[in-house]
Amino acid sequence: MKKKLTNNLGLKLLAVFVSFALWLIVVNYDDPVISNSYSGISVEIINADSLTDQGKVYEVLNNTDTISVTITGKRSVVESISRENIRAIADMEDLTIMNTVGIQLSTNKNYNQLDSIETEQGVLELAIEDLKEINMPINMVVTGEPAENYIVGNITTNQNTVKISGPESVVSQ
Repeated sequence: MKKKLTNNLGLKLLAVFVSFALWLIVVNYDDPVISNSYSGISVEIINADSLTDQGKVYEVLNNTDTISVTITGKRSVVESISRENIRAIADMEDLTIMNTVGIQLSTNKNYNQLDSIETEQGVLELAIEDLKEINMPINMVVTGEPAENYIVGNITTNQNTVKISGPESVVSQ
């Protein structure tokens, strides 16, 4: 048995090497379809002024403004794309009654050559409230005692009120 394995050892090693090289050539020539996942993609919010013009403010819920994206396509195309080439956009003009906005995905590189670009989290979840503004007076209070041989003089401010604005539930507190 040992003699059969070692007989023509050079030819057998050459056959293994040639078959590996042939496999490598076929795989590179074929350019198979692969998928790559990219995490930590930030969602860009556009047209937010359409909401703020109505006297509303929003807050993103559940970290839905950071998503993971999966790109599928030919290997030569997918491998040329990096995280920086992926763009996720949420247009506030498409706000639904459930306070969600659909996320549109694209790339600035080889977009038309991709089979698919998708994310599991397809919407941006928002909490929307009315904007409330209040003016609060500034009251001056001296705390502590001055050092020995010192006295507290007149205390003045250049403003007597401060304007606070934000979500109604927060500003009311």
